[in-house]
Amino acid sequence: MSKARISNDGEVLRLKVDNEFNASELEDLVHDLARQRAKMTPTVPERVEDAARQGIAALDHGSTSVTAGTLVNGKIPFFVRSGGLGWLSLHLSARDAHLLGQHLVAQTPRVVELALGEIGDTKAPH
Repeated sequence: MSKARISNDGEVLRLKVDNEFNASELEDLVHDLARQRAKMTPTVPERVEDAARQGIAALDHGSTSVTAGTLVNGKIPFFVRSGGLGWLSLHLSARDAHLLGQHLVAQTPRVVELALGEIGDTKAPH
């Protein structure tokens, strides 16, 4: 499919691609490139704000889907679907999952009010 080599210093990836890809093969290539990127330096910044300051683009793939699994070995599997990258799997600590949940609820108060009202909570603020 492709031959990718990372330089000894980890800063450069040499890639040769001479092929046609169906959707599944292209997704495999993208995932392979992501695995290679994870081995390179500098590493991906820990915070999106740091990435922005360094001029590293955050990809916006428009509409996404998310779902989460149940706690396994202290981690909650959290899946995000991107139309361009496929499904990304993150394993969140219970603390990070809780913080993410709190943040999402805090950013969507009207949606929460509507949802509470729909399930019969007549004391939901309006």
